[in-house]
Amino acid sequence: MVTHFDFSPTPLTKIESLSSHFNCNFYMKRDDLFEFGGGGSKARMLQYILFKAKIENYNYILTAGGPYSNFNRSLALLCKKYNFKMRLVLFDKNLHIQKDSLNKRILELCNVEIVHCQSYEVERRIEIEKKSIIEKGFKPFYIWGGGKSNEGVEAYKDCFLEVLKSVSPDYIFTALGTGTTFSGLLCGKFKTKSNTKIVGVSVAREKKVCESVISEILEEFDSSIFLENSSFDIIDDYLFGGYGYVSEELENFINEFIRSEGIILDNIYVGKALFGTVEYLTNLKENYNNKTIVFLNTGGIYNF
Repeated sequence: MVTHFDFSPTPLTKIESLSSHFNCNFYMKRDDLFEFGGGGSKARMLQYILFKAKIENYNYILTAGGPYSNFNRSLALLCKKYNFKMRLVLFDKNLHIQKDSLNKRILELCNVEIVHCQSYEVERRIEIEKKSIIEKGFKPFYIWGGGKSNEGVEAYKDCFLEVLKSVSPDYIFTALGTGTTFSGLLCGKFKTKSNTKIVGVSVAREKKVCESVISEILEEFDSSIFLENSSFDIIDDYLFGGYGYVSEELENFINEFIRSEGIILDNIYVGKALFGTVEYLTNLKENYNNKTIVFLNTGGIYNF
């Protein structure tokens, strides 16, 4: 059964500098180059989420999130592509970031209806906006901020299978935010009975919080899924204070990687996750000779 709009697989690029450093085959899964919605993991998820909305005859998308959200940017562009109206309840609880957001500029370019509120008002505001949309004669489809959904999990279960068509990785690393991408990879591992270890590098929350969120997502998606703790890991050692916080060491790492590989990383999601990946592998002190490591580039160039 078809569960998503058509799209092409993303490239798997060998990262020569890290392959040489760890004496392994280090690849980057380039979901930052996903062909629609400006690229990134959220664009891949939305091929599944909006497909459901389309076949169930919804015509108005309602969501909430912040100005740096890759999800909201992809959603705005894809709502134009698939002919949905869009309303966004916008809040910003990360005033420390203080940078211009190309993601937010794209929302404005796409004429997204933006309603501002404080973070503690979001739930109430969503209900108000949903009622307003219905009163105008439209059928609203609410998407949890960041695309947290069974459809998002399905997208990355399928992405895991996509990776396996090219390589058989010993490790897959990804940034861990809402937990949807990470959960999808775990589901793919479970389905295929793969020995791949999945490692999530948290960009905002402590490990215990992440574990609780992942457990809830997996329970809702498929309660039969059971994975040994040794088959995955969540690391929270590289938060640098939380979402959007950075350090001089992180910024230097990102700049050196860009100059070495010609691939742009942002410091909110992907750059922080790759930094954590390199530190994790270094601290394990394993022999990675001939092992295959895949880092999922979930996209974030619009926050560069």
